[in-house]
Amino acid sequence: MTQSKFQAISSLYFKLLKRQKGTITLLITMFILSAFYFVLMSLLFDKLYIILPSNSTDNYPNVVNQQMGEYALQYNKSQDIQELQNFMDTHSNYYLVSDSLSSNDTKDMTDYMGQHGANIGIAVDEFSQNKFVGVFVVSSIFFSLLAAHMQISNKLVYITIIAMPLAAQEKFGLLQTFTLMITMSFSFIIFSPQGYFFQFAKARIEGKKDVIAFAGLSKLNWHVTWNLLTGLLIFVQYLILLIIGAIFGARFCSITSWLAYIPTLLLVSFQVSLICDILQNFCNTMENYEQLFGTFSSLFFLLPALAGGFFIDRIPKLLLAFLSIIPSFALMNSISVGFNIGYFNTSISEGFMSGNYILLQLVLQVVYIAILIYIALLLDKSLMKSTSKIQPTNVTEPPTEKQKQSTVYGFGVEKMITQAHNAYINSDIKEADNKKMLHGDYQEIDYSPETYTTGSQGVLIYNVSKDYKSKKQVIRANKNVNLLINNNEIFGVLGPNGSGKTTLCKAVMMAQTIDSGDIVVNGLSIRSDFKEVQKKIGICLQNDAGLFEELTVTEHLQFYKAICTNPSEIDFLAQFQLEEHKDKRAKELSGGWKRRLSVACALQNNPDILILDEITSGVDAVAREELWKLLKEICRDKTIIATTHTLHEAQTYFDRVAFIMNGQIVCCGKVDDITNLYKNKICLEVRGLLPKSFFAEMKELGIAVEDNQVVGQRIQMLEAQCQDNVEILFQHLNEYQEHKVIESFSITQRQFDQVFYELIRVCE
Repeated sequence: MTQSKFQAISSLYFKLLKRQKGTITLLITMFILSAFYFVLMSLLFDKLYIILPSNSTDNYPNVVNQQMGEYALQYNKSQDIQELQNFMDTHSNYYLVSDSLSSNDTKDMTDYMGQHGANIGIAVDEFSQNKFVGVFVVSSIFFSLLAAHMQISNKLVYITIIAMPLAAQEKFGLLQTFTLMITMSFSFIIFSPQGYFFQFAKARIEGKKDVIAFAGLSKLNWHVTWNLLTGLLIFVQYLILLIIGAIFGARFCSITSWLAYIPTLLLVSFQVSLICDILQNFCNTMENYEQLFGTFSSLFFLLPALAGGFFIDRIPKLLLAFLSIIPSFALMNSISVGFNIGYFNTSISEGFMSGNYILLQLVLQVVYIAILIYIALLLDKSLMKSTSKIQPTNVTEPPTEKQKQSTVYGFGVEKMITQAHNAYINSDIKEADNKKMLHGDYQEIDYSPETYTTGSQGVLIYNVSKDYKSKKQVIRANKNVNLLINNNEIFGVLGPNGSGKTTLCKAVMMAQTIDSGDIVVNGLSIRSDFKEVQKKIGICLQNDAGLFEELTVTEHLQFYKAICTNPSEIDFLAQFQLEEHKDKRAKELSGGWKRRLSVACALQNNPDILILDEITSGVDAVAREELWKLLKEICRDKTIIATTHTLHEAQTYFDRVAFIMNGQIVCCGKVDDITNLYKNKICLEVRGLLPKSFFAEMKELGIAVEDNQVVGQRIQMLEAQCQDNVEILFQHLNEYQEHKVIESFSITQRQFDQVFYELIRVCE
C-alpha cells in the first residue's frame, strides 16, 4: 500500500466522520456513558476490596487451576450488637451459626453449611453484650455481594475481608462479577458502532465502492485502511478509559496491570472493526442499515458479555482463550488478569498471565483478525473473477411470428455474432478455450465477412449469459449476448427497464460473475486477467454513485487522483469548467454539475474504456448537450459504452447502438442504418375520427395509412408509409382540419423512436 493511498483514505475517513451529522455526538455520548460507568464501578470495587496484609502467611493456590471458591468475611470490631441482630433477622432463612467452629475452621464450616443447606455460615470466636468476633462464610457470589452491599450502605461497617486459607482463590471469585461490570463499561464504546461504518456501508450499497475500485484502489487497501483507522479510534477510547481509571486510583488500572490490557484492547479494537465490516454486508439498503446494523452489532457484542459474565467462573481458562474470537470474551479474560495483577501481590502476576493463557489468547486473536480480513475481502463483490464456460447456453428462444414480420427485429444481430466469433477465435485467448468454443452452436456460420482481430476491438462480449435464481423462478437477465465494440467509438446499449442492460454493464465491470461466455477488454479476458482488466476501465454510474455528498469538488478530484494507478495529466477542474464550484460540497451541486464531477472522477485514472450508466438521467437538455460535447472532446481516444433511456441522446451522440430486450440483443448497428429502416414511416397523432374515404384516397395516391381507429376514442394513433409524397398527406390532413372533421394532427415519433417502440411491441 502506497503512502499516498493511505493518506487519501485517512483524509476521506476523518472528513466524512467529522461531517456526518449526529455521529460525533453519538460517539461522544457513548464514551461519556462508558467513562461514567467505568469510574463508578472502579470506585465501588475499591471501596469493597481490601488488600491482603503484607505480613500474611497464607499459601496461595495454583492459579492455573483456579475455580470458584467460598468467601470469608470477618466481623471483628466492637459495636452495637443490634446491627448484627438486624442482619440475622433480615436473612434468617440463609444463615447457620456454629459456636463449636472458629475462624480457622472455614473448610469445616463450609461442609457444615452444605449438610444443612445454608448459604451463610457464622463461626463464633467471641461473643458478648458489646462485642462479636467471628467469620461469615458465604457459599456463593450473590451472598458475598449482599454482604458487601450491606457494608457500602453502612449497615455492617465492620465486616472486612481477611487473609484466610484459600483467600486468593476466594477473592478471585469475587472479581468475576466486577470483571463483567468493567467489560460492560468497555463495551459501551462499541454498542453503537454504525457511525464508524455508515459511509463505508453507503459506499458499498450505492456503488461508490465499484467506482473507487476502478479508479485504482484495491479491495485490500480499502478494507485494511478503513478498519485500521476504526480500530485505532476505538483503541484510543479504551486507552483513555484506562488513564481515567488510573487517575481515580483504581488498582486494576495501575501501570503494572496495563501489560494485560494494552495488547488485548488493541487487538479487540481491530476485531470489533472487522466484525462490523462483515456485518454491514447483510444490510442491502441504507434504511436497512440504519434500522438493523446497530441491533446486529449490539447483540453480537452485548449478549456474549452478559453470558460470559454469568458463566466465566465455570468456563475453563483454555476454552476462554479460544473464545477470544468474540471480543467480549477476550476483554473479560484480560480484565480478569488485570484485576488480579492490580489487587494481588505482584509476585503472582506471572501466574495469572499464564493461568489465563493470555499469550495464547493474543496469538489466537491475531489469527482471528487474519481470518476476519479474509472474510471481509471475500464478501466484497466489487471485483469478481468469472470461471464461466465459453460455449453458448441453450437459452435463446426462436423468433415469434410478430418478430419475423418486423422490419427491425434481428437487424445486424447475425453479423454481430459472426464478427464477435471471429474476433474471439483470433484473439490471444487460451488455446484450450478456443477448442471448446469451436464446438459451440455457431459452427455453421459463414466466417467470410470481415475478420476482427484483438487490436481492432475495445470490448468483446462473447456468448455472455447470466441468470438470477430464486426459490420461485429463474430470471434470465442476459441470453448469449454477443457484441463487438471498437476502439474509440461511442457504443450505446438501449432497452426498457428490466431488459438486461444494467446486468450486462455489471458483467463488463466484473461487479458480478457470468454463467457462460467471456468478455475481452483490449485483448485481456475477465476470466484470466481480471485485475489487469480493472486498470483499463473507468465507470460512472447513475445517481452519481461515485460522489460523497460531504466532500467538496476539489476534495473529490484530489481523492481520486491520489488513489489512481495511471493518473491522467488533464486538469479536470478546468476541462469540466468546475473552478467556480470547487469549494462546494457535492450535495450543493445541481444535477448537471454533479454529473460533470462524476465523469471527471472516473477519468482521473486515464482508462481506455469508459462505462457510462444512465449518466444523463435527471439532467436537463442543455446540461446533457454540454456534457456530451465535453465527453466527445476529452475522450477522443477512448471507447465509451453508454446506457440511456433517452432515444434522442442515443441518435445524436452514439456511433453504434444495440437494443436489448428480455436479455437478448434484438437489433444492432450504426444509428443511421437503423434509422433508415423507418425513413418512410410516419407516426401521427390525430384528434378526431377520420372517415373511411380518407384511407381509400391515400391508398390511391400511393400513401399507405393503416386504419386502426377506435370509435369513441378522442385521440387516434396512426402509422403512414410514405415515399416522397409526405407533403400530400399533410395537405389532405390540413383540409380535414379546416373543415373541422378533425381538431388537429401532429407527428408524434421520430424514426429512431419508432424503432424502439416497434421492438418493444414485438418482444412483448
